[in-house]
Amino acid sequence: MFLLAIIGAAGAATGDGEPPPSLSGCHVAPGGHNNNPGTLEQPWATIGFALTQLSPGDDLWIRGGTYREAPLTSSVSGTSGNPVSIHSHPGEVAIIDAAFAEFQTVGNDAWELHDAATETYRSIGSSYPTSATWIGSFVTADGDLYRMFLYGSLAHLMSTSYTYDPSGAYYRGPGFVRHSDGRIYIRLQNLAAPRDAGVPAAAPADHPVRNTPPSSAGFDPRDHKINLSTVADLITLSGTHVHWDRIAFEGGDRGIVFNSASHQTFERCRVYGQRIAFRFNSGNSFIHVLKSDVDNGFPPYISWNEVKTDDPIAPGMKISVSTTDENNHNILFEDNRFRRCFDGMAVVRSTMSNIRFLHNTWDFLFDDAVQFNNGVTNFEFGWNFVNGPGPGYNGGGDPAELHSKWWHHNIIDVRRDEFGRRVGQGGDGTEWRRSHAAFPTHSVSGNTPVKIYNNTILMEQNINNTGARLERKGDTTLGVHEAWNNIVLQYDNREYVRGLKAGSFAIHDYSLFWKFHSGNFAKFNDYPPTDGNPSTDYANLAAWRASAGFAGTKSYYAPGYEANSKEANPQLSAQANPVDRDYRPSPTGPAASGAADLSSSGWPGATSASWFGAVDPDAPTGLGGVGARVVPGP
Repeated sequence: MFLLAIIGAAGAATGDGEPPPSLSGCHVAPGGHNNNPGTLEQPWATIGFALTQLSPGDDLWIRGGTYREAPLTSSVSGTSGNPVSIHSHPGEVAIIDAAFAEFQTVGNDAWELHDAATETYRSIGSSYPTSATWIGSFVTADGDLYRMFLYGSLAHLMSTSYTYDPSGAYYRGPGFVRHSDGRIYIRLQNLAAPRDAGVPAAAPADHPVRNTPPSSAGFDPRDHKINLSTVADLITLSGTHVHWDRIAFEGGDRGIVFNSASHQTFERCRVYGQRIAFRFNSGNSFIHVLKSDVDNGFPPYISWNEVKTDDPIAPGMKISVSTTDENNHNILFEDNRFRRCFDGMAVVRSTMSNIRFLHNTWDFLFDDAVQFNNGVTNFEFGWNFVNGPGPGYNGGGDPAELHSKWWHHNIIDVRRDEFGRRVGQGGDGTEWRRSHAAFPTHSVSGNTPVKIYNNTILMEQNINNTGARLERKGDTTLGVHEAWNNIVLQYDNREYVRGLKAGSFAIHDYSLFWKFHSGNFAKFNDYPPTDGNPSTDYANLAAWRASAGFAGTKSYYAPGYEANSKEANPQLSAQANPVDRDYRPSPTGPAASGAADLSSSGWPGATSASWFGAVDPDAPTGLGGVGARVVPGP
């Protein structure tokens, strides 16, 4: 019912978002005029005006080009049988852009050199507004988008110190400042001393922090597309039954803001360069984002610890794909690609329900893919590929339905290096941390049983040494937390799982574990005690099964925790080459058979298949349908 209700909002779209050939309806074009009738031959000039002219059942066709109309507000509405559809013209892309035009053309003359030593430039114009919502990014010659720091002062921007200073007086990497003289000052220079910035000497020479973009076209801002804007919200929507097709939303502090909207579908859109791509204020329902490309542009040269501390600038870089308020329901993200974000989705409000993330791809994710509140009801995270940490617990409260959270058939590869901290942040700058656990944990309370099944998890240590974190969280004494049929691979001398808790409210069995490190660190840490005895560490699965702790779990789960699990190499191609992204286990290996039959569970995607992990060993591709199934975007 949930999926059908949302797809029904798409209305006039056909196939894969392709428009009907007649192009009947209303039209906007850069050369039009709002006094025109809005026909193909005599189009309107602005999207904002067109949105005030639409009625249920209308199609709006927008010619390719850049429309600098932000901030936009739309309350246009259709009906379930006659939705409003808004498309880019076939073969073209309409861009709603919040940025100043003068800085966006490569080869522009909008900048002049201010200081040769630091390669700092300043704008020719000198009347740019004072604003709390300045946001900036640049595009490299290779087409990659990166957010820029908004420095606190010109002295900070031009600093030749790379050591962390809580006052902000050090150079972090490319950024800008709006000065009191009305000009914008910008510096795109590489980090002059990447080792001092926190990169260990052993880091590869081609590591992204060593070669801070832009590396291929120098540091003159005139040679790059620079996006600078003062727009808080690019577009705010409050209507119902509207389908957006192949539209690009670029710039602004927040991209698409939903404010009591419903039945809105975004298909093959592009959302680039915002601090928050999608913002859900309260009271939204049946919002579907599919086959879209979202790039927050989080730069690799800012450290994780800077964002997490009270640094006066870096918290503004806590970039998210989506944030939410209370009372949002029936939200679906499907077949999208999310790139270069710090946090993924924040679903941290307790009065939310029917939230689903299916078949999405996260590339270069620095923190949790999704943070969810314990009180969220009907939360599904399935068939996603995550290059970074997966969904994490955050917050308290009991859901209206206890058995309503499912994490399944995901590939969570957290082996990617991540810039941990600079010199001056409590270390010598050599810390190059691996990403979080597969399922991170924040402040948690209440009852939050989750069904975690058929995931493929690849770890190489993690910041808190907590393993995959398959265990239950919070005060769960109601409902059964369960973990089945997962593949857990550890590439460092650390644990598989840590802190498992025994009780009638948890089941852990039928998973496959394997380590690729010869060290003897215990692989099952703080495992369940028998009554009155402390938790114990176990070197391997055999040691656990021979323990009194294992025998004690039989009073909660008759076979005993992990009684049918395996410790064996699943023989993934991707285990040796992450770039390959072939996560199929060997069809003749230990992961190909022996998994639990979950077909009677009623859980989404659960089947009687006997293989472990997220990908069928006989799948035709290395991802086996996990992640985005199309090339997202317009």
